[in-house]
Amino acid sequence: MGEVRTAYQAVLNRIGEACGEHGSFHGAYVEELLRYVQNTYGDEIEYPWKDTDAAVIRSHLTRKWYAVFMKVHPSKIGLGGSQPIRIMNLHGTAEQVAALVDGKRYFPGWHMNRKYWYTICLDGSIPMMEIQQRIDDSFVLSQPKKRC
Repeated sequence: MGEVRTAYQAVLNRIGEACGEHGSFHGAYVEELLRYVQNTYGDEIEYPWKDTDAAVIRSHLTRKWYAVFMKVHPSKIGLGGSQPIRIMNLHGTAEQVAALVDGKRYFPGWHMNRKYWYTICLDGSIPMMEIQQRIDDSFVLSQPKKRC
């Protein structure tokens, strides 16, 4: 009976994570970012893979990604520690990325083109307004290029 109960609880936990408000990206800090995106651009977090530890925000106009959320081991971005961390990848120009990446607050884009994407930890170390500005910059890059 104990095995059945354990298996049942594991299934319920997976359903809760997948159907929860934002999968594995809950928490006040991330929720505030997601509200900002929804209120500013009307875009919602999407889970395009079975893994609820990875999600994207894409422009509803172009379907291009402008934010990627993941839960990874800290070593993936050059940090110490043993517990998984939540990160967000954002799009930037080559110049923006080169100027931002410092290995302390801004990291080369994990699992993305590192020339045009960078990673931040969603641990509260970067002020909310600064991240919102970075999201705005990333959103602009997801939009169609204006022709003269």
